[in-house]
Amino acid sequence: MSVTHFHSGVAGSRSGIFDPFSLDFDNSTEALQNNTIQTISIGADWTWVCWFRPSSVTDNGTIFECSNQPGDDDDINRIFFNYVDDEVHARLYNSSGTIFKHLEFDTVLSLDTWVQLVVTFTSDNPMVLYADGSSVAVTTTITDSAGTMTSTDRAISIGKRLDDGFPLGGLVHSTALISSALSSSAVTSIYNGGNGRDLDLRYNKDDYAVADDLEHYWRHGLDSSDIGRDYGVAGTLIDVGDNADNITAADIVTESPS
Repeated sequence: MSVTHFHSGVAGSRSGIFDPFSLDFDNSTEALQNNTIQTISIGADWTWVCWFRPSSVTDNGTIFECSNQPGDDDDINRIFFNYVDDEVHARLYNSSGTIFKHLEFDTVLSLDTWVQLVVTFTSDNPMVLYADGSSVAVTTTITDSAGTMTSTDRAISIGKRLDDGFPLGGLVHSTALISSALSSSAVTSIYNGGNGRDLDLRYNKDDYAVADDLEHYWRHGLDSSDIGRDYGVAGTLIDVGDNADNITAADIVTESPS
């Protein structure tokens, strides 16, 4: 599927509007980042949401990283999601900096195909990955231990690791961090919302009823004057354009999930 590049103008931030834009990451040098170690307002229970359309499924790319020690494997409360070929890999580090979840999920991604990825976590339940509203079975378990995460200061990267490794190739429409763990029915609701008004996570809809917990919401490309703008409700919003690496409004494309 071809995409149309969008080079100028402000798409706007009106509530609940149709959002036709995404950012096109080049699988080489581009990333959205905020390198400041600061509060991200999520702790023991949380949800991560991302709409992603890979342009390659033969690489190792970073979808999301939240870390306070970039490149350090002993990293307190690190969250790291990447893909290898068509697999999604998830790693979580506990409040002591020890990895306690390292799980792999096969055949999640398809070339040039939109997928809504959701990860939910609570300290007393397993981490769950959803793809397009349905839970995905773990195919490889490297580490799966009990563990507790806490609300500590971290930096954010979308498209590469914070230490610049493993660049992503493809389109990313939106990314969110929610300070509660969505139920399976809520995950289904936000997937079934599709594009347009019901895709806007700032508004409760059906079994999705935690809009007040939407701490961070990056709608990539919606505002061409600020491609890293955070539309969440956290007391400290995090603009992931502040330390963007080689990605600009010229990388906005008119393409979105439906």
